[in-house]
Amino acid sequence: MEPSTTPDIIIGLDVGKTDHHACALTNTGERIYDKPLPQDEAARREIFASMQAH
Repeated sequence: MEPSTTPDIIIGLDVGKTDHHACALTNTGERIYDKPLPQDEAARREIFASMQAH
């Protein structure tokens, strides 16, 4: 049996010079994140790590 190639979460990023925005969907279409991202890299890492729970 081959492993699944369908991602569990799909993340779209809008990266700008001053503001960033992210939208994350599960593979069933549930929106789990849709808001601006903090400018702080450590805070962004925490957000992305929290998505791993899904």
